[in-house]
Order: sequence, then structure tokens, then C-alpha cells
Amino acid sequence: NDNAPEKSQYTYIEFINSRTASCQQTLLQIQKDAHFGENVRAVIITNESPEQISPELRKCANDFIHVAFDMDGDIFRDFNVQYVPFGIVVDHRRKALWFGNPITLKTDFLDKIIIQNNDTH
Repeated sequence: NDNAPEKSQYTYIEFINSRTASCQQTLLQIQKDAHFGENVRAVIITNESPEQISPELRKCANDFIHVAFDMDGDIFRDFNVQYVPFGIVVDHRRKALWFGNPITLKTDFLDKIIIQNNDTH
């Protein structure tokens, strides 16, 4: 709905194509993750058009989880994304704290990242 995410201590960015099985798996993880709120926001970036996205992606969007459409692939290129799903955790200073395949992440990954980087806020 064209709303920009509110500022937060941490932002999780995930590049996806909602029709692939591995991306659908990570979308389910995002939906279930209780970390997203005032201090941790999520931005899901897809190169699909709004008309093409799967119902799983529609279920994710809320006040703390946002969806961005990159149909021209500019954001994918800017971040040099070579595969999906691809995730990045950044702090409020836009310092990348973690990046990689979100399928390999455990449910407590944000806790560990936040504890390890507690001095950044």
C-alpha cells in the first residue's frame, strides 16, 4: 500500500520469488517469527508483479513486515543477489550484520545477532 517501514533497531531483508518451494518455506518462517515488531522490521523484496505473487506472500504483509516489488531487478542487482531466498540483517546504521541463505537459519538467529551486536544501538 506504498507505506514505508518505520525506523527500527534492526531490519531483516529477504529477496524471494514466492512461487519457489524454498522461498515459500522461508515465508512461513517469517510469518511465524515473533521477533518482528517495534525493534525488528522485515522487508521482503520480490521481482514478481503484485498480480503474480502467491497467497503466502500476501499473508506476510502487516505493520512490521513489508513487501517491495522490484520488477526491473534493480534492487536485486544493487545487492548482487545471485539466488533466492537470500537474506540480510542490517542495524539502524545500515551495517550488514548477517547475510546468506535464510533456509539455514535457526529460529533464534535474530536473538544471537542482536546479542552479538548490542553495542551498535
